Amino acid sequence: SGVYSGVDVVESNGNICIKGNDIIVTANGTRTNVVIYDITGKVVVAQAVYDNATFSVEKGIYIVKVADQVKKVAIR
Repeated sequence: SGVYSGVDVVESNGNICIKGNDIIVTANGTRTNVVIYDITGKVVVAQAVYDNATFSVEKGIYIVKVADQVKKVAIR
């Protein structure tokens, strides 16, 4: 695993996609907990999603946790 930038599409069982300043999460109709942390460890987003959800964030590095999968992303 590595750092994914805003120009990359991140596939994690189809759950996480990065487009510009948006982190897009797909839950496929099941309740999925999403937590997004900034580089300092502060929780930016914490919510359950059931379908597609888009979270707009500032430029920076984030840790995105979707269910039991964790990815590091860089928004540029």
